[in-house]
Amino acid sequence: MGTVEERVAAAEARVGEHSIMLDAIRQSLDRLDQRMTAMDSRIDQRFLAIDGRFDALDAKMSRQFQFLVGIQVTMFVTLSGAMIAGFFALR
Repeated sequence: MGTVEERVAAAEARVGEHSIMLDAIRQSLDRLDQRMTAMDSRIDQRFLAIDGRFDALDAKMSRQFQFLVGIQVTMFVTLSGAMIAGFFALR
């Protein structure tokens, strides 16, 4: 063993080393936090872009549905008119 001063000096050296290691760990965690925040922002932007595409697709499908219903109503009216005209023509 050594004298009290030598033992205290050794303990202070170890505490200093631990302090340096903890600072390095803190810096690493800060960098990781920054990277995660940046990644989170990029992911949010991509989801917003996907949402925009789904909104555009939804609008397109709505227009196509309205067009399809319009064609069906027109066909129904045309066929009904033809059937009614044929009914009165046979009388």
